Amino acid sequence: MWNLCYRNLLLYFRNKSEVFFSLLGALISFILYVAFLQDTIAGDWKNFPGHTEFLDLWLIGGTLGITAITTTLSSLSQRVEDHERNTDNDFLLGSCSWWTFN
Repeated sequence: MWNLCYRNLLLYFRNKSEVFFSLLGALISFILYVAFLQDTIAGDWKNFPGHTEFLDLWLIGGTLGITAITTTLSSLSQRVEDHERNTDNDFLLGSCSWWTFN
């Protein structure tokens, strides 16, 4: 399993554009929040005690969620690509017998 994880990490970080666009979604949400939405949303929540900390944690949670989704989707696309090229059959011959689509 370690070899499979190492292989997928190498394939993911080898493609610089995939890493860039994966992180771009999180970066866009962060910049939009800081540049435009922070003061507007904080003004609406001013009656709530500790609203700035809550909104900052909300931003961090959203950013981590976007990053987790885009990274997972890119690894799923790698798995589909392996299935198209019959590379997953090589994993079946090795110790990774759980690597199937069936």
